[in-house]
Amino acid sequence: MSENTDNHKPAYIFSKMYDGEVERLSFAAKKFIALEYQYIQQYIAANSRIADIGCGTGEITNVMAETNPSSNVFGYDIDPAAIKSGKTLVGKKENLFFSEHSLQNEVLFPDGPFDFILLRLVLLHNSEPVKLLNALKKNLKPGGRLYVIDVDDRYIEFSPTAAWQKILIDTFQRVQTSLGGDRHLGAKLCGLLKEAGLTDIDV
Repeated sequence: MSENTDNHKPAYIFSKMYDGEVERLSFAAKKFIALEYQYIQQYIAANSRIADIGCGTGEITNVMAETNPSSNVFGYDIDPAAIKSGKTLVGKKENLFFSEHSLQNEVLFPDGPFDFILLRLVLLHNSEPVKLLNALKKNLKPGGRLYVIDVDDRYIEFSPTAAWQKILIDTFQRVQTSLGGDRHLGAKLCGLLKEAGLTDIDV
């Protein structure tokens, strides 16, 4: 989920990508859950209001609802196909909700404010990340936590190495830049958070 704020057209909507994009996103989310979700869970208190911004296919949102049964978990995405996918995971859960929602610089989410916001792989698609972070800050309760995960392809390592790998990474960045995003955002993230006025930053 993302929006190119220069022309107010989405920079990335997965249902408009190739047919296998839903499966790719789902596979990546399940790998993230298996390898990294534990690091998120330690920051979520009982009885929280939780938002997954740019929830995609909803697997991570679903796990947050399962592992935090006393909390209400809200998944938001600009893509109606994402919301449709997420709603198939709700079942009998009474604490899991999905809504179509566009990211705008001054947006307030109707279900907020939140104790915990997850922003995973969204900033790289956004042309004005500081404005987006500042908007999300307004959706946090006092003392709330914004947990940001994003990419920096410059730190990808291949073994064995080959010349085509640098060409591939450079191509990814050129394409992302042409869409108003940045795949070299990771190393800049701490500075962006500070510029947005967020405090108690832990990297």
